[in-house]
Amino acid sequence: MEAINPYGSHIPTFEKIFSKNDIKTVLEFGGGDHSTPYFVEKGCTVHSIEMQSEEWYNHIKERNHTAKVSLMIGKDTWKELFGEFFEDHYDLIFVDGHLDSRPECANWAKDHTDIIVLHDTEAHCYGWNRLQLNDWHKFEDTDNHPQTQAYGRNSNPCI
Repeated sequence: MEAINPYGSHIPTFEKIFSKNDIKTVLEFGGGDHSTPYFVEKGCTVHSIEMQSEEWYNHIKERNHTAKVSLMIGKDTWKELFGEFFEDHYDLIFVDGHLDSRPECANWAKDHTDIIVLHDTEAHCYGWNRLQLNDWHKFEDTDNHPQTQAYGRNSNPCI
């Protein structure tokens, strides 16, 4: 069995979600070489926020021409995009952005989607203890590292 690239360890979870759900619109906090092209190739409307590096922003934007990519460096700068960038609802929100804002992005997401995917969930440095998704159905991929969790509002999005 081929080892999964750690930067793409969320792809098996995406494959399960996409096989069970009709995903057309995606918001991602933290674009990547695996997630952004995956969504684009699936024909999704993709809104991506780069939160850590202008160089990475340019890299993602250059390689994913159909994705709407925004640069908002820092922990809380993504909040400045309210009303101008964000839609009211997305089919899926992927949280893989700034170190200090992941739980807050996920907590915000619960009012804007029925499916939330979190990357690097075994790493305590992200402050996952601040996550407020207790009433959501959870799927955990602990076989691939870093680990991924998916949350569904009404049911487990992966089964």
